Amino acid sequence: MKTEDHTPCEKAKLLLEQAEQEIFGNISQCVCLAKLQIAQMEINKKEEAMARIGEACLLLGKAVKDLRNLARQLNSFQP
Repeated sequence: MKTEDHTPCEKAKLLLEQAEQEIFGNISQCVCLAKLQIAQMEINKKEEAMARIGEACLLLGKAVKDLRNLARQLNSFQP
């Protein structure tokens, strides 16, 4: 069944399910991995610490991008 065939209530439910999957799947995974990178960082090993900070920044950047995309989807929702 295509999305156009759903009632407004069904469309809203599908969108919320998709948002939940995106938040708890991709976004939370990126944030948790970034947190892990930072938690395992050893300050006295400068090069390793800088690499971990770089990886954490990339992961946080991906999470922010995914949140923005999700917000756009939710804002453009037309029941």
